[in-house]
Amino acid sequence: MSAPRRAPSRDALLAVLLFAAIVAYLVYLPRTLGRADESHFLYEAKRIRDGDVIYRDFFQFVTPGAPYIMALLFWLFGTTIQTARVATAVLHASTGVVMFATGRALSIRPALAVILPIAYLAICQPAWQFASWHWFSTFFTVLVMYTLVRGPWASRPRWAIVPGLATGMLICVQQQKGAAITAGACVIFLLAHLIEYRYPDRESWRRLVVRLSSYAVGVAIIVVPLLASFILIAGWQPVYDALVVFPLVNYRNSFRTTWGAVFWITQGYAARTFPTLLQFLPVATVPAVLRIAAGLVTRADREQLRKLIVVVVSAGSAALSIWYFPDMIHVAFVAPVFLIAAAEAVEWALTVAVRSPRVGLGIEAVVSAGLLIALGLHLRSNARVWKEQFRYPTDTAFGQVDFSVRWPGVLIDHTRALLAETANNELFAYPNTCEPYLTTGGKNPTPYQYFYAPVSPKEHTDNVLALLTSGKIQYIMAQGFFLRRNDPVARIILDDYERVKIPGLAGLEEFPTLSLYRRRDSVSAGADAATH
Repeated sequence: MSAPRRAPSRDALLAVLLFAAIVAYLVYLPRTLGRADESHFLYEAKRIRDGDVIYRDFFQFVTPGAPYIMALLFWLFGTTIQTARVATAVLHASTGVVMFATGRALSIRPALAVILPIAYLAICQPAWQFASWHWFSTFFTVLVMYTLVRGPWASRPRWAIVPGLATGMLICVQQQKGAAITAGACVIFLLAHLIEYRYPDRESWRRLVVRLSSYAVGVAIIVVPLLASFILIAGWQPVYDALVVFPLVNYRNSFRTTWGAVFWITQGYAARTFPTLLQFLPVATVPAVLRIAAGLVTRADREQLRKLIVVVVSAGSAALSIWYFPDMIHVAFVAPVFLIAAAEAVEWALTVAVRSPRVGLGIEAVVSAGLLIALGLHLRSNARVWKEQFRYPTDTAFGQVDFSVRWPGVLIDHTRALLAETANNELFAYPNTCEPYLTTGGKNPTPYQYFYAPVSPKEHTDNVLALLTSGKIQYIMAQGFFLRRNDPVARIILDDYERVKIPGLAGLEEFPTLSLYRRRDSVSAGADAATH
């Protein structure tokens, strides 16, 4: 077999092995359930699986692609945490494979390219080890980068429809990230055209127009039918309020932070990754920026310059896509782009510093082996810690979930028994959590999975207050830490509801962060409710 054929076969085999290894590792980890984003995402997928329609029957401020994909998987394989975990493992593995393919398209040799998916698994995934819309957008962000690096859009402008299709899929899972990546792709096309003016045989401006038009068509083919369908079903105003007003007004005005920040509540995640490395990963693009400048001066190979432009602008637009809240976790979501830039810079440095290709290959193999061992030990340590931490498996309405303490199992069992005696199985969880809906099988009586009165729109708060004062909600699961009397929803919970005494909790040396409340007028004298 000739060398040109051996390389693709070898790369395909490596991609399959990487995919299988990542899936096997992630499926091996405990089946935990995140109280924040993950529970929102999975409960919305469950609601879709049960027949609800996003924007019409419940509120969500991101585009609908990810929960509908998960809902389909729930329909096919069962609405359980196991389905969610396997699906997320496959998603991470797919991201890793695309990273490897992008590295190879950038002429990174296999020994170093295989480190990219392993680094992603060791550095990015531990920062947020849950199912999330964000991981879907991470995959599509890397996919857009791959199509821009690998595709022949420079010589065949109409081929730009392919990265347009990938960008359209990104927009359909997270519109704010899709907007930034769309702008980045347009900048790439523009810069690729402008560098032509450094060469005598520059391309016509008409090719730029065709390229941009083809890209726009690709985006529209995916986005327009999807959004039009939901506008027809739910109406223009609910879709506009969800996808434009809430992110730009309510969310942006309520959450701000600095690049790579770690909060007290996210320190546990930071301990399992490398927050300082994540914070300074953008520095990896500096060599590419300098090489672009030098290449323009010397009129270097245009194809190489275009690839470097893709690397730099992709990194910049990825950073811009999380600028609304660029903490450590959000940086991890876009870090794959910077990891690819870092690997490309290392490959270039070795090529320049070592004249002998054979010696350079040997050095790269040694470096890659060292990184592989270090990352492997880190992954092993993480797996051991998580296995030891989440050692209490509990049967729930969402399948077997692994908890780090015993009280959730006691609370879930008692709540499920109480809800079984109600007519509608309704349970209101507050604030900003959907975990109780999944684990107890309780139904959210409101259209809002993400709801916290100090942050949510006034209309949402008014609707919830009206529902609470109507007396229709008998049970509430609340996080006591957030119950403050300056919060109108918390005030009603404290005044009109009593904490239910859960048999079995008193004997546990643990502090439950969730409590079950029952409406006072539904509790007779001498019932099992405890006063505050």
